[in-house]
Amino acid sequence: MASNPRCTAADPAFALAVGRSTAPDSRSGLPFASIIARLVDGWHRSQAMRVLGSLDDRQLQDLGIERGEIETVAEALIAAERGRRDRSA
Repeated sequence: MASNPRCTAADPAFALAVGRSTAPDSRSGLPFASIIARLVDGWHRSQAMRVLGSLDDRQLQDLGIERGEIETVAEALIAAERGRRDRSA
């Protein structure tokens, strides 16, 4: 297949042809950075859930958290971190 010098990976037509979004990411303007940020958020979320899940009920109570709220608290921590990251960018 002959390459078309006018159609590059940076070209919006190329992005549409391969099924990629041409809209910039609201956090950084780069789709790749968006993917990385989501991966990092997921990793942080799982770490927070792992740490909170390892605490006994008394330790969670000292923090004001019930075991059933661990996922919600982890999500809130990630959302707060994302907000700080977005404001500093």
